[in-house]
Amino acid sequence: MPSATQVGEVLISAVLRHHPDVAQAQELTSIPVERKVKQAFGDKQAGDTIQCFLVKI
Repeated sequence: MPSATQVGEVLISAVLRHHPDVAQAQELTSIPVERKVKQAFGDKQAGDTIQCFLVKI
């Protein structure tokens, strides 16, 4: 999701966030966020809003 990130951020999808290996990682903090896509990717168009997670270590 590079087209929705800001400098220094790491965003992950809900699918990855809820993967057992990620869900059990105690050193990661994830915060649900909504972001507007800056450029089209996949089935998303520029300006579409996506739901994802901001990851902090």
